[in-house]
Amino acid sequence: MRRFDSMAALTLAIVIWAYPTLARGGAAADVAKESFHKGVQLYNAKDYKGALAEFLAAYEAKPHHSVLYNIAQCYQMTDDNAKALDFYERYLKEGADYVDEERKAEILEEIEKLKLLLCPLALDVLPDGATVSLDGKTLGTSPVAKIEYIEPGEHHVSVQKDGWAPFTKTFVAKRDAARE
Repeated sequence: MRRFDSMAALTLAIVIWAYPTLARGGAAADVAKESFHKGVQLYNAKDYKGALAEFLAAYEAKPHHSVLYNIAQCYQMTDDNAKALDFYERYLKEGADYVDEERKAEILEEIEKLKLLLCPLALDVLPDGATVSLDGKTLGTSPVAKIEYIEPGEHHVSVQKDGWAPFTKTFVAKRDAARE
């Protein structure tokens, strides 16, 4: 699933307008602004991986919710739908006080489309208080309440807790054709 280039350009134009107001506040803000503008140039040149690196650097230097949208777009354009979903959700959460209802509805619609391309994963883990990891990324401690959406393919889940034998399982996630 790819967005139309005109929609992406429009979105980037909106975020470009919002981001420079953040560029007050010293060296970190200068780095963020420079990385952000490089990211926009690379995105417009269709170098989505390069743009992603710059947007991530901008966010790391000076976090702002608007950059999360750009990061999500780059992940989506490089077919990393699980990460795109994660960053769209972060965008809505971190920008809850700033994202208007129309924009929120658009993002929620995009999130639902991405979920159809992914595999829902719910984990029921015992004992409580165990560290749960998926593909090397810590999800949290059990019980894990959030359903994760993962790319189809092979994955590894591990569970660790002091006093318990570690558990590791490899599985293959497949999309449910009935959900599409």
